[in-house]
Amino acid sequence: MTLNPGDTADENSMITGAAFRDFYQNHWPKDFYVDDIAHEYENDIGEFILADDAVVRLDNLGYAVNSMAVDGIKPGIYQPMHWLWNRVMAKQDKQMLVAFHIAPDKVDELVKAAEKVGAKLI
Repeated sequence: MTLNPGDTADENSMITGAAFRDFYQNHWPKDFYVDDIAHEYENDIGEFILADDAVVRLDNLGYAVNSMAVDGIKPGIYQPMHWLWNRVMAKQDKQMLVAFHIAPDKVDELVKAAEKVGAKLI
C-alpha cells in the first residue's frame, strides 16, 4: 500500500511519484528544504522527474530540514521525510490520489465524471 493524504507514514512507507509530487508541490511548508536525497525527484533546473507511477520509499526522497526555528526545533535539524509527511499530510482529509493516462480528447469528459463523485483536479 502506498501513502495518500490522511495516511500516517513511518520509516518503511512507500509512496507514488504522484502522491509525492502533490505533497512537495502543493503542501510543502515554506520553512523547510530537502537535503541528502537518495532517490532523485527533480533535475538540476527544478523540473519534477519522478514518474507519477513510480513507487519509492518516502524516506529515500531526502530529509526535511527546517531553515528557521519551528515548534522549538532549532534550524538545520534533519528530520526523516516521513516526519514531515505526518506533520502536514497525515492531518489532511483521507483521500486517494489517482493518476490516469488518457487520450487528450477524453480529458474533459474524465474531469467532468470525476467532479460528479467529488474529485478535484490537482
